[in-house]
Amino acid sequence: MSQLSSSAAPNRLLFFDNVRYVVIIWVTIFHVASGLSGHPEFIRDSNTSFFFVIFHGYSVTVMMAIMFFAAGYFSTRSLKGRSTGTFLKNKLLRLGFPWLVGVVFLGPTMPYMAYYSRSFAGLQSDSYWSFWLEYMGSGLTNWHLPISFTANTLFHHQHFWFLSVLFVYFVVHALLRDGRRRWGWPAVRDNNTGDISQWEFARAFLLTALVIIVGMGSTSSLDLPSGTFAFFFTFNTGNVFLYGPVFSLAIYAHSRGWYANGKAPGWKAVGILFVALFVVATAAAAVFFTLGQDSPLLMLFGMSGFVLVNLLSVLAFTSLIFHYMNEPSALNAHFAANSYNVYLVQYPVVLVFRLMNFSWEVSPFIKFFAASIPALLVSYALSEYLIRPRPRLAVFAAIAMSAGLCLFGLPRTSFSHQLLDRQEQMHAVIPAAELVPLMEVKGNSGGPPWNSSAASLTWQGGALYYGSGSGLQVMNTAGNWQTLNDTLAISGLAALGDDQLAVAAGGTLAIWSGAEKAMTVLGEIGEDSVDELVADGRGGFFYTVVADEEMPVLKHWTPNEETRETTLAIAGAGALGADGQTLLWTADGQLKVQNFAMDAGGGLSAQGTSAEIFMADGKYGRDRPQRMEHTASGLTTDRAGRLFLVNRVGLQVFDAQGQLLGVMQFPDEPSDCTFGGEDLSTLYVATDSQVYALRTNTLGMLNR
Repeated sequence: MSQLSSSAAPNRLLFFDNVRYVVIIWVTIFHVASGLSGHPEFIRDSNTSFFFVIFHGYSVTVMMAIMFFAAGYFSTRSLKGRSTGTFLKNKLLRLGFPWLVGVVFLGPTMPYMAYYSRSFAGLQSDSYWSFWLEYMGSGLTNWHLPISFTANTLFHHQHFWFLSVLFVYFVVHALLRDGRRRWGWPAVRDNNTGDISQWEFARAFLLTALVIIVGMGSTSSLDLPSGTFAFFFTFNTGNVFLYGPVFSLAIYAHSRGWYANGKAPGWKAVGILFVALFVVATAAAAVFFTLGQDSPLLMLFGMSGFVLVNLLSVLAFTSLIFHYMNEPSALNAHFAANSYNVYLVQYPVVLVFRLMNFSWEVSPFIKFFAASIPALLVSYALSEYLIRPRPRLAVFAAIAMSAGLCLFGLPRTSFSHQLLDRQEQMHAVIPAAELVPLMEVKGNSGGPPWNSSAASLTWQGGALYYGSGSGLQVMNTAGNWQTLNDTLAISGLAALGDDQLAVAAGGTLAIWSGAEKAMTVLGEIGEDSVDELVADGRGGFFYTVVADEEMPVLKHWTPNEETRETTLAIAGAGALGADGQTLLWTADGQLKVQNFAMDAGGGLSAQGTSAEIFMADGKYGRDRPQRMEHTASGLTTDRAGRLFLVNRVGLQVFDAQGQLLGVMQFPDEPSDCTFGGEDLSTLYVATDSQVYALRTNTLGMLNR
């Protein structure tokens, strides 16, 4: 037997307690790191590091797999000698009551703090009571809700989903035990004697991997719904087929006597799984270079690699702690006794400390430690001195905290109320009106499949044109959709007049003629891609060409079919100004919208900046010493010179002088916007999964 499994004392399973508290520390710092990775999260910081991107990507499923493995191992022991009713009553008290307190009184504070960090973009007031009613009401009035750890008013379990899913697993385990008895199957007996080879350990993990891969692969094409169901249940097919088999593997491990009497996976078992992972990775690389990135085999090998990384991590993590942390220790016992309660409170505590350093312009690593250390200390103190000794007082404190937020809210800061203070100006342009989803109209009219990848919008001749990976589609004023062309995966559109559209599709530029119902390719850019198209109002258009690791290049295609290149530092999105003589374009590496005067021949000259892009990072209006990525993907203007911009934060509206009037939030990230409708007063906004119509109190630009 290898070194990793040779030195534990007989029948000593103290290490599993240590597994729990170490992984809870991991979960806590993960929640700090998520906001510093650029990943969509409650409080999304602009100070990011690629290190946290890697840390987030690796940790997001691995740490939960370890938690389900630890819980599954002791499930049989908890069942032993108890009736199913007694067992489930115990689990309901242990998991159900904390879950209820958590989702009602702690969970809502987290998206509320997210709104607070975004200057309440998406809310009509800073009232926590109003937010709480809408948030909880959505869970009681909707059978199914999506899960999103961001600023939104849709109810979900937050990090307490682990408790509800774990309770369901315990119920299934108890019912299966009763079923074995009823059907006369022999009971599973603990096997704590005899040796277990490293190959047997590895084989169990490999068979578990196979079950997960088959389960995830067989359901990936079914498009099953996921999210929160009937208020109490969380369902995600990927999680079910990952964590369910891991939980079952732990039950099997207990029945086989793993970790008892010094029997645990060691370096040989780790090595076998690593070799399997290496083989899968090599096969994936071979498929990528020979068959391309669209091959179904690449997806299969990618999924297999993902599963093996998770199981290899479970195996290595538990084995390491078994070897190095399986001795009696008062300190470890103290930490382990508080681990469960720390998990319950750590996420909202993390967000509090992240808000405290949110507006700092410092290294993300300084922010990471400035939030992680106090969050761990405070979470531990709450468990040790409040929740464990006085659980009823802890519940009262949670209720009192919620009541205090309802009465007093959170204190004003330099960033918390910027948008609320400008709400009246925003509503003068865009009234507080309900978004009208057009995708439902399309679905009801039997339209073609919807593909919102790289979605682009433009209005011309009384019709809304939509370009996406599915091609070019159009919606007329009656709300009916039609596919015009499906030969190109479109990333950009621009209305040129005379029933013509400029079309960008990867490295291809083309012209769509509505009169001839034909797509004419102007040219191929090569391996580079066209990122944005903007009509110049004279029958030509500007476009950006993007190459890997190079600055975007702005070019001009004239009505004479000439191509001119500029050296301007631009990136992202552009639009024609209200006067028809100015080109607006977002700056490269800056949170600015630049103005360029356009001469009669289409030549451009810089005329300064007109607006600062809002990033909801607590630093609006301040100088940024570092390069910033604005994520702006769509611009348009109205006849009064106002600017409408979409990025990951939402729809942003600026007056003619470049002052921010407000931000409107959407259910998912918007990608483009354009004015249209019968009188050009409707603003259409494309998002990742929908196109919305929004009535305004202004008029869009006429096609020139």
